[in-house]
Amino acid sequence: MSTKLEQIESLSEQNSLEAIQALLEILQDETLTEEELEAAEEAFETVSFLHALPQNEEEERDVKLCALIAKRLDYLQDLAFDFYEESENLERCKLESEVAARMLELATEDQKQDREIGVSVAHDMLVMAEESCSTVEAELERTNEWIECAHDMLLTQKYRALPEECFEVLFPSDDEDEDEEEFDCCGEDDCGSEECEGCDDCTGGCNGEGCEGGCEEDIVEDEEEMEEGCCGGGCCK
Repeated sequence: MSTKLEQIESLSEQNSLEAIQALLEILQDETLTEEELEAAEEAFETVSFLHALPQNEEEERDVKLCALIAKRLDYLQDLAFDFYEESENLERCKLESEVAARMLELATEDQKQDREIGVSVAHDMLVMAEESCSTVEAELERTNEWIECAHDMLLTQKYRALPEECFEVLFPSDDEDEDEEEFDCCGEDDCGSEECEGCDDCTGGCNGEGCEGGCEEDIVEDEEEMEEGCCGGGCCK
C-alpha cells in the first residue's frame, strides 16, 4: 500500500474537521493515482457524514438549516451561470447597437429610414439585455445575503466550520437525484431485469416494433440477432 493510501485510510477512521480538511487538500493533488483518488473521495464522504451526524437538538436544528443553505448554494451556482450568459448577451447587444449607430451615420438619404429602424431595434434589445442582467445580478446579491444570514444563524461551531464541499456530499442537489432516477430506469415497466424496478411514468423495452427503451444489460450488440431488426432504443433479447 502506498504512503498516500495509508494516509487516506488513517484519515477515514477519524471523525473530525481536521480530517475533512486534510482530505480536501489530498483531493486537490493532481498527481493522485486513480486508486488514490477513489479512496480519497470515499473517505471524504464517509468522514463528512460521520462528522455531521447531529448529537443533540441544537445540532439537529443546524442540520436542517444546513440543508436549506445547500439548496441556496446550488441555486447560487445556477445564478452565476445565468449572470455570465446575460453579461455576454449584454456585451453583444452593446456592439450591435454601436454598429447600428455607425451604419446610420454612413447611410444615404434612401437608407436612412431603414437604418433608423435598425438603431431603434438595437436600442430596444440593449435595454432588455440591461434589465435582464440587472435582474439576475440583484438575485445573486439577495441569494448571497440569504446564505450569509443563514450561516450566521447556525448555533454550533461544528456546522459553522463545515466546508462548502461537505454540503455537496451531505445534501445532494435535486438535479443529481433526478439524474440518478433517470439512470436507474431502463424505460420498461417490467423488463425482467433483477436490478431494474421499472417506472410507472414511462414505457419502453424492445418488442421489435420501433419502441424506445430496454435494459442496457440486455442490449443486443448484433442487430442480426433480432428477427424484426433493432428498434433503435436499446434492444432486449
